[in-house]
Amino acid sequence: MTASNISIAVNKSADDDAIRIEDVVDTLSDMLILITIVPSMLFIACMIYAICSEITLRANVKHIYLCYLVICDNIFLLSITIASIFYLSRTYFNVGGCRIYMNLYRGLFNNGICCITMMAVERYVAVCHPLRYHAILTQRFAFRSLGVIWFFSFLLPLAEICYLISSDRVAFEHTMYMCDSMHIQDNSQMWEILETVRTSVLVILFVSSVITLITTYVFIVKVAKRACTSQVESSKAKNTVLLHMVQLILYMGAFAIQLCYLLIEMFVSKYELKSALKAFVYLLLFVWPRFFSPFLYGIRDEEIRRPLKRMLGQLHALAKVRPK
Repeated sequence: MTASNISIAVNKSADDDAIRIEDVVDTLSDMLILITIVPSMLFIACMIYAICSEITLRANVKHIYLCYLVICDNIFLLSITIASIFYLSRTYFNVGGCRIYMNLYRGLFNNGICCITMMAVERYVAVCHPLRYHAILTQRFAFRSLGVIWFFSFLLPLAEICYLISSDRVAFEHTMYMCDSMHIQDNSQMWEILETVRTSVLVILFVSSVITLITTYVFIVKVAKRACTSQVESSKAKNTVLLHMVQLILYMGAFAIQLCYLLIEMFVSKYELKSALKAFVYLLLFVWPRFFSPFLYGIRDEEIRRPLKRMLGQLHALAKVRPK
């Protein structure tokens, strides 16, 4: 064997080793994401059970909105889990199916923003109009408002899905390795129009939500200072709306993920560190904001803590039972 052949063989072996290392790192990063998502989904499922198992919680408009929000978050995390499983199993995505998935994801995202806004409005009515609270915010009103939220959140995504199925059937004949917005773009005029409409709707939705949250916070602060004899009650009302604002910011942080990935690619050269940072950014911007709301609201709300403690006690009792 000549020196050149030996050099080629060594280089090929080194390339194969590098590819194997990259595959291992990618797999570990995806498994980390998957392992983090599953406990979050379990906790959210416990929250849903705790709210639905109590008659008083089911009848409370505040908890109806919270339950709806955590259900949307759980479906969102479930969709991420399915996509991660496909990626881990090295299964190729259908391009048309990926676009449908991305539109359903956008609908769930819009749902979350609208629901956070309605939760702030509910707190405004509870603090500023307590005598009219039960007359304004009835169960019927809550479910009707959720129906309106559902309709408008999925109006544009469903219209895009219908257009895709009727006019772009070629997309269903191609496959892709990774399903995200970066890999399904094309240069057609219709795609540019859809992208402009999507961005405009999102900006309008975000600005409307921010204005609503700021307005409700200002009114709650004014009324709380006049009406609340206890500083604790005043602080609790203000902190609730501030939490809604923080949650909205965390939700919108998901749109910074592509910028974060680009910065990581530009300034980080080591592949292992690059993959670890991408996994951390994904967890920070996509997964943890969905875990934030049920975890924080579940801890702060005494009415939710009671059924959660009872459920944990039942699980602990079942774990202590040993078959004879």
